[in-house]
Amino acid sequence: MANRPGALQIAHPLLRLPGWASEPGSSDVLSARVLGRISSALFVLCGALVGVMAPLLPFQVGASRWGLLGVGVAAVVAGAVIWFLPWNRWGRPATIALVPVAMTLVGWHNYFTGYDGYLYGLFFMVIFVWIGLGHPQGWSLYCTPMLAVAYLLPMAFGGHHPAIAFGSAGYALPACVLTGETVSWVSSRLRRAESALRSSEERFRSLVEESADVVVVFDPQALVTYVSASLRSVLGYAPQDWIGQSPAEYLNPADRDLLGRRWGDIIRSPDTIARADVRVVAADGSWRWCALVLRNLLADPSIEAVVANFTDITERVQLEVQLRHQAFHDPLTNLANRVLLADRIGHALARSERSRDEVAVILFDLDGFKTVNDSLGHSVGDLLLQKVSERLSANLRSGDTAARLGGDEFAVLVEGGDAFSRGRVLADRLITALGSPLSLPGREVVVKASFGLAVPDPDHATSAEELLRNADVAMYRAKAAGKGGLAIFEAHMHAAALARLELDAELRSALAQNQFVLHYQALVGLPHWRLEGVEALIRWNHPTRGLLAPAEFITVAEETGQVVEIGQWVLDTACSQLAAWQVSGGPARMSVNLSARQLTSPGFIDGVAAALAASGADPTRLTLELTESLLMSDTVTVQSVLDALRRLGVRIALDDFGTGYSSLSYLHKFPIDSLKVDKSFVDGLGTSEGDASVVAGIVGLASALGLIVVAEGVETAVQAQMLAELGCEMAQGFFFGRPMPAEDLTRHWFVAPHQLNGSEPVEAHRLSPSV
Repeated sequence: MANRPGALQIAHPLLRLPGWASEPGSSDVLSARVLGRISSALFVLCGALVGVMAPLLPFQVGASRWGLLGVGVAAVVAGAVIWFLPWNRWGRPATIALVPVAMTLVGWHNYFTGYDGYLYGLFFMVIFVWIGLGHPQGWSLYCTPMLAVAYLLPMAFGGHHPAIAFGSAGYALPACVLTGETVSWVSSRLRRAESALRSSEERFRSLVEESADVVVVFDPQALVTYVSASLRSVLGYAPQDWIGQSPAEYLNPADRDLLGRRWGDIIRSPDTIARADVRVVAADGSWRWCALVLRNLLADPSIEAVVANFTDITERVQLEVQLRHQAFHDPLTNLANRVLLADRIGHALARSERSRDEVAVILFDLDGFKTVNDSLGHSVGDLLLQKVSERLSANLRSGDTAARLGGDEFAVLVEGGDAFSRGRVLADRLITALGSPLSLPGREVVVKASFGLAVPDPDHATSAEELLRNADVAMYRAKAAGKGGLAIFEAHMHAAALARLELDAELRSALAQNQFVLHYQALVGLPHWRLEGVEALIRWNHPTRGLLAPAEFITVAEETGQVVEIGQWVLDTACSQLAAWQVSGGPARMSVNLSARQLTSPGFIDGVAAALAASGADPTRLTLELTESLLMSDTVTVQSVLDALRRLGVRIALDDFGTGYSSLSYLHKFPIDSLKVDKSFVDGLGTSEGDASVVAGIVGLASALGLIVVAEGVETAVQAQMLAELGCEMAQGFFFGRPMPAEDLTRHWFVAPHQLNGSEPVEAHRLSPSV
């Protein structure tokens, strides 16, 4: 709020002095008028004195009571005439014209007084007081010769004794001059003070009129008696539009009561100041925020009013509102941000303790959003987030709060009544809403989201932070269950989340402590059961939990980004083993799995090239396996990475074929060398005609495209035999051997190297340690 009442409020009394605020130069007119009134008063005073003294003079020769009475009447008449003269036009120099009139009356007065010369001085000194008031110092001296003539000449013609005449003159002249000069000295200082005051008044008037602040003066009834010209530039009104009006009619109704209370307080307390930010309607109908300062100056006799200053602070208020909005809202989606959501959750929890109303928090993020960002660009990703927020907002009640917590993570606060049930319904509604295609530039995209729902729990959620954490835990449980669904937080999930956090911390040190090892699973050629290659599979040799399969830690590594560093270690180790087997006559091919993060990470191609160069392995013997979900985005990045791998000579295999968002266009658009049929189709061979048809279709398609087909998860002789009959070229699974260290695999397959005979029982060969 503006806080500048001092200068303008102090200046205002000068502007309110009677008669001082009319026209430019009015202070000069005032001086002339006042001087004219003084001149009139002196003439009347002198005439009255002479008229009163005339009957009282002692009877002496030469004295004439009737003559003196005539002089008195003439002086009074002259004063009356002077009162009505046009002093506004004449100004101060007009007094010079009245000096001869005054001296003539003095001469006639002296002529009729006779020998009473001691009476002369009074009249003369009064005249010189007038001269001193009207003119600068020194004018009394200029008028002295005229005074001497007016003083001595009548007495000479009247036959007065010279001694009396000159004696009286010797007394009167110095006394009159001294009186005139003294008065002139005093009046000159008064005039200088008046001039300084006038300059100050003009300066402050200019300050008030030209200031961005509007100065308003109210009477005790709150009616406007004065308003500065800056009102026009601030609110668009002419000052006269407000004179005599109450400010209440210009205030926003919501602010009238506030200002009414402030007015009552300030009227009761002299010399107090009150401040308020109020909305005032401008002449164009818009509302303007104004910082108002009221000061009670009713006790000041020069003002006797309440003075107000106000400044337009609309831009400042709008900026504050904008900054406040930015501080508590997400700039991309305009939803609440984490800070505002946490604050509202905290208030909701406090209310629920009093009213027993329920509180529920839903948290979700988009499955595969990174793929959209990487494939279509961040601008399209931002547009996707905006469309998701629109669908989210469209499904909320007015009392719910939606927020974007960052990235592709959103949350909803549901409170009041049966919040838990409504939260479940809302989550199901959002799953359906987000399942509809979203229109993005050049394409439509279907996004799924995983949802977590949490409610307050005295043991696990008593604060906003804990409630959000529990919803996050539930959301990750939904992701682990297959994504695109809803999970409700349960107490055991908290322990699981803590275990996951501990696993993350342990995973960060596992690589540095050489806790990872590679096991290899055989890839067998059909139908001759020849070892064609191996697939490298990572294991974590945990110091307390023993040997852990990838399913127990890879998901955490993906989420934290550690999978990139771990994946590079797998590549380096697998290439080194491949190079060793090249020399010793081991398996001819090595397959390594890739993660989405690893494939799109900066420097991935350089890492593959470095692993091959450092080990000396033949690039054509290395196969990198990726899933269909990596290809569905059809990104320039994925295309360029696969092309670069092909230039290195590395082969590409499409893993888990048939389980993802399959598209035949992938098979000829990307440089793919082989397809791996998912275990879910292999499991049904021998029991499901449908699975056999699917496998046959995949084999036929691959054959037409010149691709190698590898069947995963072969566990029985029947499955192996049927795959061979369907034309599948390679297979892997527990039937041929479990993943094992390199030494065990070498011993298992190469201690007694030979080629399996297709007529021999497969099971026997599978169990034989020499096979």
